[in-house]
Amino acid sequence: MKRTRLPNERPSVTHEFVLGEHTFSITCGFDPESQQFLEVFIHGENVGTTVRGVLDSIAITISYNLQYGVPLSEIIRALVGSRFEPWGRTNNRVIPFASSPVDYIGQWLRLKYTNEVS
Repeated sequence: MKRTRLPNERPSVTHEFVLGEHTFSITCGFDPESQQFLEVFIHGENVGTTVRGVLDSIAITISYNLQYGVPLSEIIRALVGSRFEPWGRTNNRVIPFASSPVDYIGQWLRLKYTNEVS
């Protein structure tokens, strides 16, 4: 299977959220021609280096999976339910609780980019 590579300049959407006492953001990049969502960047403020490393690894893994054609629904299925700190209440009325930043991201991707319900 061939990897879809993105051009140097492309549109994106950034979503910021609070989980527990930490602020995070997820940026989703799109292929400007197909409008297909093909990359993710995750940033966490005031989190330790281990959590930053995990989030970087998850973002790279999601991006490569998308670029190699793995369905977003399959990626979401792997993310939702991940449990590690930080966890807790969020500032999103639709996603009031998450068991980790990765769980929140999976829930948000489901709401934003699929027709699936939890």
